[in-house]
Formats: sequence, structure tokens, C-alpha cells
Amino acid sequence: MYTSFRVQNFRCFRDLQLNDLGRVNLIAGKNNSGKTALLEAMYIHSGNRSPKTLLRIKTLLRLEDFLLRGIRGTVNPSDIASWRSIFNDFSVEKKIKLFAELDKKPKQLSNSESGFSLQISNVSPEREDFFDILRKYESEDDDKVEILEFDLDFDSKPFHLLLSKDRIRSSRSKNHNLIQSDFLYTREPIDSDDNVERFSNMRQSNTTSGLIDVLKMIEPRLKGLEILYDSIHADVGLSQLIPLTNLGDGMN
Repeated sequence: MYTSFRVQNFRCFRDLQLNDLGRVNLIAGKNNSGKTALLEAMYIHSGNRSPKTLLRIKTLLRLEDFLLRGIRGTVNPSDIASWRSIFNDFSVEKKIKLFAELDKKPKQLSNSESGFSLQISNVSPEREDFFDILRKYESEDDDKVEILEFDLDFDSKPFHLLLSKDRIRSSRSKNHNLIQSDFLYTREPIDSDDNVERFSNMRQSNTTSGLIDVLKMIEPRLKGLEILYDSIHADVGLSQLIPLTNLGDGMN
């Protein structure tokens, strides 16, 4: 059981510290304030590294859909879904840091501490070992591959997720859960085709202004919506447009 939890540079959180957690915790907040993001951070920290959780879309189905349309080579999956979206304000230069204290020490911990940390890094092509990682996991030498690296403070071997042109590769066949956990989605991860079709119909009839006004009740920062790479992106005043799937179930 978690007794405290800290999350840095993950989604909407620059730095959040929670203390005095108990067996049952009630998390309340406004729309898009980070309730789901906090639970996702805990789920990832506990040992789960699911791309579906990280990207909030039916990732593999989405990529297969693009391949079936015959536009392979013209659209890079990192344009559709990118590890950048899980970093606060897309700041991949900074690491995501998750740290927790627990009421009981996991058996993997050899020291006397009851807590452990997880760091998540974006491995850029400029990093010395970038192409070594590609070759290690039998991926082609392509600088458009996105690599996500997970480092536990008691594990000498980092875990990698590779987002390439046609699929997601993992450096391990399964997750090694340190804490028994489950994540119950309020709905299935978004397949944005239906939303794109609805938005396109509204755009054609020039009725999107009413939609923006309604969505501002949920997300006051919203300035506009655009279709990029066959998915809806929102302008909420960040350095880049953000996929609508990252803005919660209310928005979608």
C-alpha cells in the first residue's frame, strides 16, 4: 500500500507530492486537473508499462489502420501517437520521476528503505547509445523511432519501449509488477475516427464555434481544435497542440 507518492514532469504535473495516503483514498478535482493522470502514474510506478495506458489510444489498431490504408512511409506513427505527450508540456529533455513510500517493503528491495523510484527518459537520436538500443532490440536504424526508457533504482537493466514505423516493441515480454495493481478504465481507450468524422461534419456546416463554447466549460484554456494526422488536437496554450485523447473523458 502506498503511504506517499511524488510525481514530476508527467502529463499535467510539474511536481506533485501526496502524503498520508491510506488504504482508501478519495481523489477529487475539476475537469482536466489530473485525477486520471495521477492514477496512471501510480499504475506505471507499480510495474505496468502498457502503451495503451501511456498513449490513451488503441495504439496497435490505430497503426494497423494506417498501414491498411496504404500510406505507409508517408505518415510516421510518432505523428499520430508520440511518447512526447506523456511529458509535462512535451519537455522530453526532462525526466519523468515517480517516487513512493510503501507500508511494506517489496521483496525486490535489498536495502532497508520501504520506497523506490522510477525514472522515465526519452532517448533521443543524439544520445550515444541510441542506435545501440535499436540494434539490441532488432529494430531498424531509423532516427524516427521513439525510444522510452524506464529506470528503477534497484534494477541494473533499463526497460525500453520502441515506437517504430509499424509497431511498438518492448524489451521484455511482460511487465514485472512490484505491487499488485489494476487500472479500471472508465471507457475503452479512444479510437478517434468517430470523433474526427463528427468534427469534420460540424466544420463543414460551420458549427464548431458552439462546440468550442461548450467544451470551454470543461477546459477553460481551450482556444481551438484542429485535425492533424487524422486525429483531433486541441490548443490549450501549451508549446504544442495536444491530442484530444489527452484531455480526459469529458472532452472526448
